[in-house]
Order: sequence, then structure tokens, then C-alpha cells
Amino acid sequence: LSGVFAPCDRLVQHDVAARLGLSRSPVREALQRLEQEGLVQSTRQGLVVRGLDPTEVEELYRIRANLEAYAARLAARNFRPEHLPPFHAVLAKGAAALKANDDEGVADAGFQFHETLAEITGNRRLVLLLASITEEIDRFRRINLTITPRGVMALAEHHQLLEALAAHDEEAAARLMTEHVERALAKAQLVP
Repeated sequence: LSGVFAPCDRLVQHDVAARLGLSRSPVREALQRLEQEGLVQSTRQGLVVRGLDPTEVEELYRIRANLEAYAARLAARNFRPEHLPPFHAVLAKGAAALKANDDEGVADAGFQFHETLAEITGNRRLVLLLASITEEIDRFRRINLTITPRGVMALAEHHQLLEALAAHDEEAAARLMTEHVERALAKAQLVP
């Protein structure tokens, strides 16, 4: 997910084990799990890191847009003043990461913003679905945020979303979230 191994990189058990300073058994088990999760695939040349095709990326982001819009609507409905401090902390973390050119920190702050929003929906199943879809597209979100304008734009969009949540404006929150995810998709589609 961090991009240490790029799409199409061949993963040989003993090489990966040596590189990570591990024995081959846990590496073998990890590679099997990565294959089950669709992150690596078996080819005639062995296991290789699998990239997502553009259709798959769009499908994932479209699903995410709908789930996130619903989550934003519920979060606006359930928003209370005590929800503000965690959001402010996450936004400050994102701003500090941007200032430090810390792409990983920007990605983490963005993830935490969405996770914080999901938690106040009051819908446990929705939280699990969002976590699952976010995990699948996490590598694209991280690549996406290395495109500097997206990190800056995402932070500004998170501020607007928080304003809509705090105002209990369900329609604005859902619309802003849909637009936010659609912009992320547009940027993800630019990534080779």
C-alpha cells in the first residue's frame, strides 16, 4: 500500500524475507493473504504486485462517493458540539503535514477525517463498509495526495464539510462529500 513494491514488481519469497529481515514462513503467509485480497496475483513468472485498472478505480470511487454522501448526511443529523475538537485536531494535523510536505501525514489526516465523520453516523454497518472500501482504494488515495494541489484542495474541502456538519445541513454535507470524492476520482484518474 505504501508503494515500496510497485505494480508489476515480482515478489520472490526469499528476496522479500531478506529485504524485510523476516523468515520465509511469515512472508509466505503474508503473500498468500495479499493474493486473497487481490493485491498480488500469480503469473507464470511468480507473484507480482497487481495494479488496479482504471475501470476498477472508478467503480471503487463511485461506490465510495455514495457511501460517504450517506455518511455525511447522517453525521450532519447527529452532529453535536463535542464532535468539534476531534475534527479540529485532525484538520490541524493535515495542515501541519501539508506545511511539512509530509504526504503520508496528509493521507493519514484525510483518513482520520473520514473515519471521525463515519463514527458519528451512529450506523455501525456503514462504518464497516466505509472502512472496507477505504482500505481497497487507500493506495490510490495516497498516490493522489502526492499531487500537491489535491492535498491542499482536500483540506479546504474538509473544512467546508465540517461547516456543513456543524450547521446540521444534511443536504450540503452530502453534496460537498459527493463533490469531494468526485474530485479525488478525477485526480486518481490522472495517475499513471
